[in-house]
Amino acid sequence: MKYALVTVSDSLVNTSMPYNEFAVYRQEHRPDCLHFYIALFETCVSRTVPYPEGLAVFRCGGSPRRLRQAMREIREQCSEDGREILVHLHEGKSVLFFRLAAGPRYRRRTVYTVHSLWPRYSFHNKVFSMLAALISRRTVCVSRTAYEAYPAMLKRLLKERITWVRNGADCGRTDRAGGEGASPAELLRMICVGRMIPSKNQAVLLRAVKENPGCSLTLVGGGAQEEELRALAGELGIADRVRFAGYIPRDEVFREMKRHDLYVSASEYEGLPVSVLEAMCCRIPCAVSDIPSHREIAEQCPSLVLAENTEEGWNRVIRGFAGKTPEERKRAGEANREAAERAFSLERMHRDYDAVYAAVLQRRQG
Repeated sequence: MKYALVTVSDSLVNTSMPYNEFAVYRQEHRPDCLHFYIALFETCVSRTVPYPEGLAVFRCGGSPRRLRQAMREIREQCSEDGREILVHLHEGKSVLFFRLAAGPRYRRRTVYTVHSLWPRYSFHNKVFSMLAALISRRTVCVSRTAYEAYPAMLKRLLKERITWVRNGADCGRTDRAGGEGASPAELLRMICVGRMIPSKNQAVLLRAVKENPGCSLTLVGGGAQEEELRALAGELGIADRVRFAGYIPRDEVFREMKRHDLYVSASEYEGLPVSVLEAMCCRIPCAVSDIPSHREIAEQCPSLVLAENTEEGWNRVIRGFAGKTPEERKRAGEANREAAERAFSLERMHRDYDAVYAAVLQRRQG
């Protein structure tokens, strides 16, 4: 069946999961489908970052009128060759806004993805997520961990309308980005990719850098805590060993990873972190906080190092890794890549989503 996929999220960030792993990947690998991207609220992507050819991007700026106009344009394009429209929404707030602004026309054509853990949602986000699941045709959690954390009562109510599809990463794209592997250096070069918000817990990494003068840290991303983290690096006297790279194009993120010796993540919770999977694709060793979603990755990737998420826990990991030989580090990176290709490929993820989309479209026809 010919259809068009409309990916909808709150915002557009050039490192975001909905933009890259859904819209960009499917644009390149599902050419028989038309692809559109709608950012309902703020837009954080750099204007200098090009969109893939053929991917129409609509910025609504929180305006219901602009959303309705975008959907009218999409319907006009789809009506020419009789395509069904399927809408994939990536935040609970987006589902509710879309439903209220676009009306009931798309009620039976919506898929909603839960990207994080229900217990960690604020009260209002729990309400958004619950209502979004109830009014969507299918709800998909990004990992088994996220599915298990979703309320049992709600899962019983949704029955077959809720499932989980494990996140994936595009090893081919990390290869095409180019870049050289880490060459020997005096300092142990660590890198962390993610928003600078409290749950990402980059502060514990800065304190570990303070205690380990033989290492440096690159932080890729931005967010509400960036200035606070910059100030903390200054207070700890490690500003010369901490680099704030900001938001950079996706391919440059991969090249940055490859220039480092160790990927680190101190997150307090995650749905299933794509940045960790991408680091695995880049053939670099990874050390991550010992939380349920990271343990789910470690089930398939024994070379992933789980760290007690305290300053002392990170000190042990950094000191242990600093003592490894280049050959041991390379073997760990290659084992990560093998696990990423085997268990966390982006193509596998999209085949699973193809099945979800087909079920929605068949139900729609029926």
